[in-house]
Amino acid sequence: MNLLLSNAYHLYWLGRYMQRTTCLNERSHNNHPSALFPMLRHVGFQNPINQHNFTHHINTEVIPEYLALINDNFQAVRGVIEDEAFELFQLMNRLNQSGSLQSACFQIRACDAAMHAHAAPVSTFWLLGHAVETIDERLRYGDIQDQDLRIFADAVTRLPTFSAWEALKQPAQALVYLASSQKFYQLTAQLETLFEDGL
Repeated sequence: MNLLLSNAYHLYWLGRYMQRTTCLNERSHNNHPSALFPMLRHVGFQNPINQHNFTHHINTEVIPEYLALINDNFQAVRGVIEDEAFELFQLMNRLNQSGSLQSACFQIRACDAAMHAHAAPVSTFWLLGHAVETIDERLRYGDIQDQDLRIFADAVTRLPTFSAWEALKQPAQALVYLASSQKFYQLTAQLETLFEDGL
């Protein structure tokens, strides 16, 4: 399958937003609220939040916004994903719209499984976004794991051959051994440039 660059970009951000939403949801239930402040500031929520109202803010503002962004990106690529995944994403959106926030977040897991099982190159760009977001989140919390870097390197290696994507492959493999946050962010900046400027 030939994939338009715009579709690849939306798949990449679909993977990122799905992982980001899952992370925020899990951490909001398993950690002290202040543990989420660094990530919220990073993703654009700059206003100070009273800790007493923090959980309410997460559940009424932050996670619903990311669920909506997941839906936006899913709708943009609905023509290239399989029917099963389509139905799962539709259910997630219906749950969000009906106010069943936790059920919608649980539904992301089913959507994850469907996207993992999808054929390349659709799964490749989705997994790339998922891997980038996972590493970014782990770096912010200081618990990066070798496996995360290997998954990222594998996703980059699967990008189309004989194109500008090739320039990312060797640095991604080297990152597994270097485990450098600076190199990771340089590589993701290069990736974003390719999406924005074209191949």
